[in-house]
Amino acid sequence: MKQYVKYALSFVLLGAINSANAAAGWFVEGAALTSFYNYNERDARNALPDRVTQFLGDDDLTGSDNDLINYYLAVGYYVMPTTSVKLTYASGIDLGFLDGLSCLFCSDGTEHYHTDAEFSYISTDVTHRFYTISDAFHFYAKAGVAYYSIESMTTQKQSAEWTTISKDKTNKWGVLGGVGIAWDLTDNVSLNGGVSLHQFMAIKQYSIALEYRF
Repeated sequence: MKQYVKYALSFVLLGAINSANAAAGWFVEGAALTSFYNYNERDARNALPDRVTQFLGDDDLTGSDNDLINYYLAVGYYVMPTTSVKLTYASGIDLGFLDGLSCLFCSDGTEHYHTDAEFSYISTDVTHRFYTISDAFHFYAKAGVAYYSIESMTTQKQSAEWTTISKDKTNKWGVLGGVGIAWDLTDNVSLNGGVSLHQFMAIKQYSIALEYRF
């Protein structure tokens, strides 16, 4: 986490160094319900510690899963007209394979386990518009690093009540990269659509975000 604080401080320092042009260079970006995350359940299982997966059966987590109910917010700065640095926070990404599973490791008819998990992340990336299709459309590529946090809670059904037996928080580092198309709606507003690949859990992210430049 200390390393990531250094990244964030460097990001702030960049703005201070370029304060003379900050009004023209800063931007914000956001997306809600327009980011689609796809991952393989085996990769997700490998990312969780044994103290969580001990409640899962051997045949669980073998397919593909997705999440759409999430959001992200970002702030960035254009260091050049076509190149920017960005700090992003994304949250509400549910590991849906764990939801609704009521009997994963049952020893008898009355012992049931249920686990909920979701993750969030903070990322820093550099984005470059490398090819201009027209005045309004541009291809871009990005690359960066991210810090992921998975929170999970396991409950056990005892008689007629559910009792929390485990809470866990796991943190991971990873790199990410992606490509996309930026559509400049006005001089200050863009619609950015793209696909990103996260090293963490081999996640594929498809997103449409709105960018506003100050």
